[in-house]
Amino acid sequence: MPCAGNVVTGNVAADSQDVRAQRYGLNIASPGCVATVVGPGNNLTGNLSGAIRDAGTATVYR
Repeated sequence: MPCAGNVVTGNVAADSQDVRAQRYGLNIASPGCVATVVGPGNNLTGNLSGAIRDAGTATVYR
């Protein structure tokens, strides 16, 4: 599913369980997600595989 220009800011997607279950805090799973803006204020820590998986196109980090 294509998406464009989404803004991700001020979110909590953290995993603090003893056994981690959540793979990523933010998973931009498709190259069809174009120009996603990952803004400040996100807490994406402690996830099994990492904070962000970015398979999107032209993602902007602020």
